[in-house]
Amino acid sequence: MGSLNKKSLFEKQVIKMEKIIVNEEGDYVFVKEMSAKERAWYESQIIHYGTDDNGKMKVTQTMDRYKTKLAISTICDSKGVLLFTMDDMDLIETLNGNLIQEVIEVASRLNKMDEKALETEVKNSEAAPGGASSSDSV
Repeated sequence: MGSLNKKSLFEKQVIKMEKIIVNEEGDYVFVKEMSAKERAWYESQIIHYGTDDNGKMKVTQTMDRYKTKLAISTICDSKGVLLFTMDDMDLIETLNGNLIQEVIEVASRLNKMDEKALETEVKNSEAAPGGASSSDSV
C-alpha cells in the first residue's frame, strides 16, 4: 500500500460490481460502479443547465425515466461492459419492475447515489459561479 502514480492508478483501480439474479434458474447480470465518463453522461440526462427569463443561471433536475437511464449506465457483463444503450430504453422498460428496482437499489448504493445526493448536486450546481458544478465529479 502506498502512493500511486498515474500508471499504477489505472492498473490498481477496481470497479465494484454486484451480481443480480434475474430468474429462478439462477441466470444473472452484473450492476457496476460507473466510470467518471458514464456518471457524467447519466448526470447530463437528469440535470439540465440554462437561464431563466432574467438571464440568471437555472438548474433543473428531471426524473423522467431516471431509473431506465441508471439501468443503462450500470447493467453490465462480468467484464464490466455495459449491455444497453439509449436505444434500448423502451426495451428495458418491459423488464420485470422488481428486477429494475433491485438494479436501481444496487446501482444507487455502488455509485453513492440517492435522492438526497441528487438534490445536493443540483444545489451545488446552482451555487457554483458560472454554473459549474462545485463537485469533483467528471
